[in-house]
Amino acid sequence: MFGFGLHMYDDGMHGRAPAVNGAFTRRLRVHSLLDVGRFELENGDKIILPSSALDALTRLHIVYPMMFRIQGASTDAYTHCGVIEFVAEEGHAYIPSWMMVRLNVVEGAFVTIQNANLPKGTDVKFQPQTEDFLNISNQKVVLEATLRQFTCLTVGDSLPIHYNNKVYMLDVISLQPGSAVSIVEADVRTEFEAPPGYVEPTYGVPIAGAGTDGAKPPSLASSPQNVAIPFGKDAAGGDRLVSRLESLRRHTLDGEDSSSSDEDAGPGAAGSKGAARVVPFSGTGQALSANVRRGSAAVAGVGARADADGPQGESTRKEGSSGAAATQPFVPFGGAGRSLRD
Repeated sequence: MFGFGLHMYDDGMHGRAPAVNGAFTRRLRVHSLLDVGRFELENGDKIILPSSALDALTRLHIVYPMMFRIQGASTDAYTHCGVIEFVAEEGHAYIPSWMMVRLNVVEGAFVTIQNANLPKGTDVKFQPQTEDFLNISNQKVVLEATLRQFTCLTVGDSLPIHYNNKVYMLDVISLQPGSAVSIVEADVRTEFEAPPGYVEPTYGVPIAGAGTDGAKPPSLASSPQNVAIPFGKDAAGGDRLVSRLESLRRHTLDGEDSSSSDEDAGPGAAGSKGAARVVPFSGTGQALSANVRRGSAAVAGVGARADADGPQGESTRKEGSSGAAATQPFVPFGGAGRSLRD
C-alpha cells in the first residue's frame, strides 16, 4: 500500500455546489512540453493552459485541485490530467509527450478539454511493458516518487517511470472505484501484473538423466543410492582404492578369526592373561640402614657356603663376594682418613 502525502488543496467552494462535469469546455491546439523547455513536467500529468481558462474556471466554482478530461478531436481516446500553470498562448495548451501518444495526436492538433470531478482512488493495478522494470530493487520507492507528480489516473494510461537514466512504461489496467480516479491525498493499494510474455524462472540444478516431463527430480540428500562411485582402471586412482578396500576386508576377517580363537580357548586362558594385575602402592618399603644390614648378612652367608662346598665353593665364594661388593651401598665420608704428615 502506498500513502501519498501530497500538498493539501483548498477546494475553494466555501459551501457552494461544485461545477458539474463539462461546465468548462475548451477546444485548443496542443503542443509538447518539450517545445517550451519544461522537461521536468514530462514525468507527470500536469498541463499548461492559457490565462483565459483561469478566469472562466474561477467563475464556475471548480473543485481544487483542478482536474480535466482531455480527448482528441478526431479520436475516441481520452485521459485525465491536472494543471500546473496558466501561461500558455491563447488557443494553445502544452501537454506531456506521453499524453500526446495516449491521445494519438500530433503537434498542433486540436483537443477538447473539460473540467472533471473524480473520486479518490483506493486500488490500482499496473503492468510493466517490459521485464526490465523487475530489475529495479526499490520498486516501491521509485513508483511512489513518480506518482507524486500525478493528479489522477485513467484506465489505459501508460505512465513513464524515469529512473537511473532509463524510462520504464507502466500500463494502468485496473482502478477502483472507477475507470478514472484522483490520487491526491489518497491511500492507494498498488498491485503489479506480470509483464507480457514473462515466464517465472525455475531455480535448481538439473540432474543428468532426469526426464523432461516436469516431474520433480529426486533429492540428492534423500536418495544417495543414485550417486555412483566409479571403480576400476578407467577411474583415476581406482586400482589403489580397490587394493585398500581388499586389505581392509582381510584385516577385518583376521580380527574375526582371532576373536573366535580366544573364545574357543575357554575362560581359563582369559583368566591367566588377566591374573597378573598391577596394584598401585602395594610394594614393600626400603631404607638405607636395612640395605646395609642385608648386605653384611649376605657376605657372611656366602663365606659359610664356601667352606662347606670346598674348592668348588671357593669359586662360588669369589663370585658371591664380588656380587656383594657390587651391591653394597655407598656410605658418604665412610673411608679411611689421610693426612699430609703421614
